[in-house]
Amino acid sequence: MINKINLKKQQLFWLGPPGLALIPQIATGRVWVTMSGCQKDFIVNAGEFLPTADHEILIEALSDEVIIDIVELPL
Repeated sequence: MINKINLKKQQLFWLGPPGLALIPQIATGRVWVTMSGCQKDFIVNAGEFLPTADHEILIEALSDEVIIDIVELPL
């Protein structure tokens, strides 16, 4: 199953620890990511995956439109 998150430029989205069964991927656009417990922020581009460690992350859309696919892996 795939869930989609749509963001507009400068919109923020908080994503809790996704766990091992969820894989968030940037389908379109570019985002700025701030991860809890990490001293560096980073940019994630379309086609790249967001971190799936046990951290909360704050996502800010840098592109006019961002789509994040959250893929649930079968257990």
